[in-house]
Amino acid sequence: MLKSSSFVWLAVALLTSACWAAAPLRVAPPSSYAPLPEGITSFGAAAHDGWLYVYGGHRGERHEYSSNDVSSTCRRLSLTDGFTWETLPANAPAQSPGLVLHRGALYRIGGMAARNPKGGKRDLHSHDSAARLDAASARWTALPALPEARSSHDAVMVGDQLYLVGGWKLAGESAKPFWFDTALVLDLAKEGAAWKSIPQPFKRRGLALAALGTKLYCLGGMSDGDAPSLAVDILDTATGTWTQGPELPPGRLKGFGASACVVADRLYVSGMSGVVWRLSGAGDRWEEFAKLRTPRFFHRLLPGGEGQLLAIGGEGADGKLRDIEIIPLTPERAGEWPGFRGAQRDGISAETLVATNWPKEGPPVLWRASLGKGLSSFAVSAGHVFTLGNSNDTDTLWCLNATNGAVAWRFDYPCTSTNHSMPIVPYGPAATPTIAEGKVYSVSREGDFFCVDAASGKLAWQTHLLRDLGGKRPVYGYANSPLVTGGLVFLDVGGTNSSTVALDAATGAVRWRAGTGEAGYSSPRLTSLAGQPVLALFKGEAFTLLDPRNGATLAAQAMTTRDFCNTITPVVAGSTAFISNTGKEGTQRLDFAEAKPRVVWQKANFGLLFNSPTLWAGRLYGFNDTKRTENELLCLDAATGDVRWTFSGVEKGVFTVADGQMILLTRQSELVILALGDAAPKVVARAQLLGGKSWAEPVLAGGRIFCRNNEGLAVCVEASLR
Repeated sequence: MLKSSSFVWLAVALLTSACWAAAPLRVAPPSSYAPLPEGITSFGAAAHDGWLYVYGGHRGERHEYSSNDVSSTCRRLSLTDGFTWETLPANAPAQSPGLVLHRGALYRIGGMAARNPKGGKRDLHSHDSAARLDAASARWTALPALPEARSSHDAVMVGDQLYLVGGWKLAGESAKPFWFDTALVLDLAKEGAAWKSIPQPFKRRGLALAALGTKLYCLGGMSDGDAPSLAVDILDTATGTWTQGPELPPGRLKGFGASACVVADRLYVSGMSGVVWRLSGAGDRWEEFAKLRTPRFFHRLLPGGEGQLLAIGGEGADGKLRDIEIIPLTPERAGEWPGFRGAQRDGISAETLVATNWPKEGPPVLWRASLGKGLSSFAVSAGHVFTLGNSNDTDTLWCLNATNGAVAWRFDYPCTSTNHSMPIVPYGPAATPTIAEGKVYSVSREGDFFCVDAASGKLAWQTHLLRDLGGKRPVYGYANSPLVTGGLVFLDVGGTNSSTVALDAATGAVRWRAGTGEAGYSSPRLTSLAGQPVLALFKGEAFTLLDPRNGATLAAQAMTTRDFCNTITPVVAGSTAFISNTGKEGTQRLDFAEAKPRVVWQKANFGLLFNSPTLWAGRLYGFNDTKRTENELLCLDAATGDVRWTFSGVEKGVFTVADGQMILLTRQSELVILALGDAAPKVVARAQLLGGKSWAEPVLAGGRIFCRNNEGLAVCVEASLR
């Protein structure tokens, strides 16, 4: 049986809990996906219902073929958590097969296999087989064979009709390739149906196929004269007529090895040029939509999570690719970083950083400012940067011009700067402001909460986590940054009667309060289980999942340590959560697919305290605070917990990840850029910019890196953007 998550418990819990009407809560898809287990080209791929399926393909060196080089492997990746690959039962070896999903089943059609051993004389054969994989039984069953063996084609569904277009027939080195001038169609709704032939007005292979409504778009490929093509031929499946569409824009290899898909009734295509083109609404021209970081061909372009296109695998200038590149369909406004750890609270920036070997003095400094003591990081929105600081027992919420650091406005209020009698505990505010719908939301160490207008700094409303909401101040003061989404503000306030609170974001009115227990120093996040939004909090005594509509507890996993120092913002991805502290449990991967949480793996000797981990491309990164006197950056396989590498070449610190690079601010305020990968990271650039100690996470937004130290000195430097 294929693995599948059971969320019956959650569905029942959500259906039976009372709720009030609120704005929709949107859970964003993952910011990164685990790479393909191996580099492949010319493979079949399909995506639907939260899964990405990959079948077969070529995994050898370019233009080298053997039975070992053509894969029969079938895998799928969870698009919900972004890192769980499953290996499914294999079928026939197939390079360039058709692969589609329909009504919960996977269909593999045709493809090419190599019969020769490694180093032997090339013996390539297309095959005529087709098969269906049932997800429930995990069994392949044969479909009617193709009229003739075929490969290097593409396939797509239109309703219940499976269409196969283009391709050729290979029958060994002694036989000349046969190029097809017919398309095929199979009615999957009709038992005992056979393949039917449809004349096609071209002979091309290595083409892309996509269905826009009832029309099939056949894009690019290689013609039977061995010339790359830009042609676009359109089959109206309702009438059976062929027309021509606008040619693909010129580029490297033209349309050979391109891939196409339709999302939200728009057609997208990409090839070796690296440009993702979109067909205009009128269907008469191609519009440049995006550029891939890594140009590729013989890849697959498919819909990912909500609002995403995925460019998967293929071949680039340096060989076969394993990565899955995300192309946002509705890009965030440039330069936006609306709060602690970004829009998704995962510590990942969508911007592309090109770090160079900086001079000794570091990258160009755009501005410096003195903001008062504190650990608050930055929020960036509409050309302004927001943070908190404390001077002379007065907290200040700052709004600065992101370009030059000029003060746009400041909001002051009295607040003690001493948070604990231990001198090692830093002074000043520890939470980061949150920007939402033109408002700024901030909380002090002592529980002062303010909502102010982002443009003017004028107070909209205020409350107090202790006096008004009945909270209990944590030992070291409040540090959780407000989560604002769906018209609500979520706060971990602690206490015996209202440990978690949801406020109306517009008025501050209490929408619900629930639970008991100590507050943590972590910040809440939103995740999704069974397609429903779920509030995730790493409170002082447990990691807890709540119904965001009413605060009802859905599940919890006990974990605590001295002074309830659960400080990291948890990593949440689908039914998976990663939590950590420096107590006896260390780091755990939890699975919440069933009503009782399950510990998938645990690393007792790897604990986090002052830095939150980041899940990037199937790897979990973090500094090991269990080893207090050592500098140890770890990379773990998120699925298994296996240590991929450790690195001691930089001091511990806090970081943001952008485009596979870590932007690290060390405890001693050195800014370091690390290139992440399967092996230990490479230091790309480093510079000392601030001096003193730094515990506030650096931010990349709008082509600028913002950093600060605990004493309140802030610096903004120019980041080279591609």
